[in-house]
Amino acid sequence: VLTRLEQLYNAEFCLDDPVIRSYLYRATFYNEPLDEIMNIIQMSLPVSFKRRLDQEEEGGRRKYDVVVLK
Repeated sequence: VLTRLEQLYNAEFCLDDPVIRSYLYRATFYNEPLDEIMNIIQMSLPVSFKRRLDQEEEGGRRKYDVVVLK
């Protein structure tokens, strides 16, 4: 899902946890804002999205760290 969201919303997600990365997650969204989609993902997986504000965005690309909640 994150790979597709990167393409559709000009975003970049950094997820280093191999366990979460191996999850199979399917979803269908129609014209939903990225923030709404991330909220839905946060409700269904033990992750949180943190926007990187300290880095300059290249070409308007928003960057997020995907933090695994323990």
